[in-house]
Amino acid sequence: MRQTNAGSRRLQLVHLNGRDYFVDLDRGEFRAPPDRHRNGDFARFDSSKGQLLWDQCLIATCSKCGTERVEPRHASGVKCHRCGAWVLV
Repeated sequence: MRQTNAGSRRLQLVHLNGRDYFVDLDRGEFRAPPDRHRNGDFARFDSSKGQLLWDQCLIATCSKCGTERVEPRHASGVKCHRCGAWVLV
């Protein structure tokens, strides 16, 4: 799954215990950016923390162009970054 938007790839976000994590499919991990209060954090997809994050996600596929994206389970619908069509999740 690779998102492109004018040559740049957009990483999806998920949330766990008050922190946002980027979903990096190329590296196979969830990554939290560092902030001024704590260092960056990451969890491999196959780790126990990674499994907790995956349990909060689903993969939505655009029925128009087939682009996939990771979304929070509570999402009700999002626009496809590639073609702009609404994707029902």
